[in-house]
Amino acid sequence: MMHHPVYTAGLHSIQDFETTHLIPPIAEKFGVDLVLSGHDHNYQRTYPLRQGAIVEAWQEPSYVSPAGTVYVVTGGGGTRLYGRLLRAPHRFLFKTFESVHHATQLDVSPTELSVQALRTDGSLIDTFTLSKEGPARQPGFLGGDTTLDGSRDITDGIELLNVLFLGSKFPCPGAFEAVGDVNRSGDVDIGDPVSLFNFLFLGGPAPAPPFAECEVIPELDQSTCFDASCGA
Repeated sequence: MMHHPVYTAGLHSIQDFETTHLIPPIAEKFGVDLVLSGHDHNYQRTYPLRQGAIVEAWQEPSYVSPAGTVYVVTGGGGTRLYGRLLRAPHRFLFKTFESVHHATQLDVSPTELSVQALRTDGSLIDTFTLSKEGPARQPGFLGGDTTLDGSRDITDGIELLNVLFLGSKFPCPGAFEAVGDVNRSGDVDIGDPVSLFNFLFLGGPAPAPPFAECEVIPELDQSTCFDASCGA
């Protein structure tokens, strides 16, 4: 816990704080879970970070033994507020940013740290947990589950069409071929939503292995993965 933030997307983001250079290596060396700071008059929360990059964002908001540190700026105690700076170099690291008066509540047990940020009327800005109960998880994926909700239904076929033809962004690019190649042709194309609709509504074959069940993709780049079908 310190005054100057390690990372911020607020008014002070163009300042060069010592904390930005000194704290992350220490946090990573000693497995620090949470770093709290103020100075910017707003609420901000990063995804878990390691070496300045996002890791395990797919676990949001309930992290089990994450490989990075979460950084929270909680400076909304009562004086004037500061907004987001659009040119802030670290703006992409943040899950939550809100320029509002607030309080941040921490509940700590031997195995779990729970954080809530609350507006002055008691409404919730943000909540997340960091748990040390159990081994670290890996993102798992189910073939055809393009909404990454752990099941296959009509919305998955629609979302696959959106990605293929309307420019929708898949929330875990490194898993797109594994998830989207429903007919196992080796490529993701129009035949895949057709195969998925055939399975869902006409009694056609289910997506074949691999990823017939929720499975891990070896060596997946987790820095670009913001969602998954399951945590394996």
